[in-house]
Amino acid sequence: MRCLDSYPIKRHLLCALPLLLIIALLWAVVGPDASMTAFFAAYREAHPDLTRAMQLITAWANIPVYMLYAFLLLSAWRNKNAPLRNFVLGAAAGFLVAFVLGEICKITVGRQRPPAGSGFAPFSFTDANHSFPSGHVTRIVALTLPLARRYGNVLLPLALGCLAALVGFSRVYLSRHYPSDILGGLITGSIGGYVAWRVSRSSWFLKNTKK
Repeated sequence: MRCLDSYPIKRHLLCALPLLLIIALLWAVVGPDASMTAFFAAYREAHPDLTRAMQLITAWANIPVYMLYAFLLLSAWRNKNAPLRNFVLGAAAGFLVAFVLGEICKITVGRQRPPAGSGFAPFSFTDANHSFPSGHVTRIVALTLPLARRYGNVLLPLALGCLAALVGFSRVYLSRHYPSDILGGLITGSIGGYVAWRVSRSSWFLKNTKK
């Protein structure tokens, strides 16, 4: 448990809270996963403007975060800022771990995407059977957690968590995932976020901080 002694778990939980609330609300208001497809199909037809907004969120919400990390890496390189460089490289390592873990889970579990059903086809390489976990949520969580830990106390982790919650909700709204897939993405993304913290604090990074 020593590796968790200095881990900023409160900021992690603050960042995860909005997504957990969205998942709980979906289950409480709409019902179990099986109820989601028909409910949101009807809702999309009745609310085309909201549907377009959700399509924009699901397609573009991750992009500003990628651009922010690119800016931070460029700034670290220009200013020879080793701690910032280590932070970005650690985040990149965590992102890679989360991405690979998510893809392995998708292939291994083989859960069908809605509206095909909620059956399973393990060890499938077909996208229609890659519902669990959500890749969008895995990626946004893996990248927002390091930012929440480094730059925020309360407001920033919550704001980043709201962004992740919007991405997660958009995936359910557009019938690309079930809420349990979103929860799976939160878990895999959180693993990546923790890996990012461990890598950025590794002995190799710390002894090269002043170089």
